[in-house]
Amino acid sequence: SEVAAFPTAAAAAPAPAMTKGMTSIDELSVEGVSAATTSTAAAAAPTVSTAASTQPKQVKFKTPSSANPKVSLMSDEASVTSNLSLHSSAPIAVEYFTKKAAIDLERNTIEMRRLSLANMSASHRYFDQRTQDDAIKHAAEVQELIEAPRPAAIEYFTLKEMEAKSKRQLAIEEASDVPAAMAVHFFTEKARIEKERKAAEIRAIKENPPPPSLAGQHFEKVNEARKIEIEEMMNEPAPMAIEYFTQKARDEKQRQELAMKASDEIPYESSVATQHFTNQQVKKAQEMDALRSQVKDKEQVEPLPVDYFTKLGDAQMAAKAKSSREFAESQMPIGIAYFTAKGEEDKIAHEEEQRQLSEETMSVATRHFHNRAEAASLASLGSEQTEVMPAAIQHFTMADRVLKEKKRKEIREMNDSPPEMSSGQAYFTNKMRAELERQAAEIQAMKENPPAPSVAGQHFEKVNEARKLEIEEMMNEPAPHAIEYFTQK
Repeated sequence: SEVAAFPTAAAAAPAPAMTKGMTSIDELSVEGVSAATTSTAAAAAPTVSTAASTQPKQVKFKTPSSANPKVSLMSDEASVTSNLSLHSSAPIAVEYFTKKAAIDLERNTIEMRRLSLANMSASHRYFDQRTQDDAIKHAAEVQELIEAPRPAAIEYFTLKEMEAKSKRQLAIEEASDVPAAMAVHFFTEKARIEKERKAAEIRAIKENPPPPSLAGQHFEKVNEARKIEIEEMMNEPAPMAIEYFTQKARDEKQRQELAMKASDEIPYESSVATQHFTNQQVKKAQEMDALRSQVKDKEQVEPLPVDYFTKLGDAQMAAKAKSSREFAESQMPIGIAYFTAKGEEDKIAHEEEQRQLSEETMSVATRHFHNRAEAASLASLGSEQTEVMPAAIQHFTMADRVLKEKKRKEIREMNDSPPEMSSGQAYFTNKMRAELERQAAEIQAMKENPPAPSVAGQHFEKVNEARKLEIEEMMNEPAPHAIEYFTQK
């Protein structure tokens, strides 16, 4: 357990009354601090009855922190704790000076706190008082939590632990009461007598110091002469070189100070390059502001679905396919057109027939789940929410499409009304066209009047005709009986 102070007359005296109107630390005293500390320690520490012993006493002198509103003015930095151990057989002088040291420590602490408060500014004093109030409030909360009723189990085990600790402490104190062995007592007493003898010799030497030796007297005279020489050297004027460089450094420092003062008075003019880049930054900032204003004034673009461009491409491909189909149908003979349309109708009818046959051969469960799947797919198609395209992708894609469309338009205009060719380009173009026309005329003439075949060509033509006749005869012959059987089967 911790004891706040020895039971001195100052500590036993009642603490000075702390009234609500007290605002100065001057009304505190050492006795009040000691009494408040004792009461705080007694209130905070659990009460455990222990037997008296002659063991060394652990004495702790502690200044209070939050037990009393006025004593709590002493900050945590000024709190001092003294851990002093006193044996029961300690001399009276040791006990006296120990108590005196504790009281002096408390008095010095209060004096330092008083000086600190006197030198504090108003804001520091305010926040200091606020800190102390918070500490008092916290201590009150902790005390309330300590004094709050606890469950019976916790009370039981807490008391049991405290009793066990007190028993262990009592056993330790009883074990320490056993007198030391004779040998320990003998050597301890011998060491104490030797220590007292040496202390008496030291005191005697201090009171009647022996005369110094001849060597000591000699070196003392040498040191005195050396001190006189050093003092004379310090009083002598400095050499010319040191004076020169000292004055030079002083002049240089003064010149620099004048230059700094002049530069502060005259406004600084930046270089041409710095002015150029500054103007560039200003111009760039103005352009950015103009662009921002344009963006703000621009109308909001309606967001497009994420598959907008895909569908647009599909529509363009479908339009091209339709135009190609219409062109092919316009050039197609009537019979081919008739049978092509009939083939498409027959394909649709065949698919419908296949679907009906599939539904007829379905079981009831299969038909049920098939109808449910079709209904779910139709509902999902109707309720599907189209994802919106990101604004950045939409912006740059639309700009790219506009640029491409512009280029296509220029190409179409150039095809419709080509620009006039240069003389060199026209010469070679006309030459190439004339060559192509000549080659086409030759090919057409060869088709109309083919040249007579060569001897080898006539021979292979006859061979091919004979081969065709053989193949035709083989195809007209009746098939073998096995092939006919399996074919019929």
